[in-house]
Amino acid sequence: MLPENGDDLQQAFTLARQPGLTFGLDFQAGRVTGTIDGLEAVRQAVLLALQTERFFYEIFTPAYGNELHALVGTAPPLSYAQLRQAVTEALSVDDRIEGISGFAFSRQGDRVKMSFTVATIYGDLEEEMEVAL
Repeated sequence: MLPENGDDLQQAFTLARQPGLTFGLDFQAGRVTGTIDGLEAVRQAVLLALQTERFFYEIFTPAYGNELHALVGTAPPLSYAQLRQAVTEALSVDDRIEGISGFAFSRQGDRVKMSFTVATIYGDLEEEMEVAL
């Protein structure tokens, strides 16, 4: 029997955060290095989300990945705002990430280098990436 109002339903369940324990990946060697948890697991999740094109791989949900590829050919002043939005959308689906801030951009030819801070439940991460426009 289901409760008649939402208050009873909330009392019936307790939400618990699942551990972030995952396999650690060595991107240089192309192999699994063991298991990681906490801040390192979030750092790896950030890298993977920013390297995965959204809607391209059927194994991932439509919420996973990024849409940075759609920004190719965008003029730099506009592209900075769109890059900020694309990174924020890609990372906000992870409940361990509380916010993304401190974006800084520098242009080098047809490439844009950006850095930003990812606030997580474990602490802050300083991330940097380069995108071809």
